[in-house]
Amino acid sequence: MERMIDALAEWPQQLRMGIDALGSLDVRWRQPIVGTTSAVLMCGMGASGVVGRIMAALLAARCPVPCLLLDTPDLPAWVGRSSRIILVSYSGN
Repeated sequence: MERMIDALAEWPQQLRMGIDALGSLDVRWRQPIVGTTSAVLMCGMGASGVVGRIMAALLAARCPVPCLLLDTPDLPAWVGRSSRIILVSYSGN
């Protein structure tokens, strides 16, 4: 339990480090994503969903197709071959 409390206390610092690292990246979408990808779907539930929510928000401003978070166990019917899916799973104590 103490390790979990320590990990939660470090969360703001870790988040800031990640945001700072993203700011220094030059993200350019490669041409194949345009016209071949209909959406980017981040999948994660619980704490893993938080990561997906942050990634979807950060990518949304730069990605030429919709970036969405899915925090349920079932994929929507519209997901198909042209969808790009990123699965996020973190389990640990």
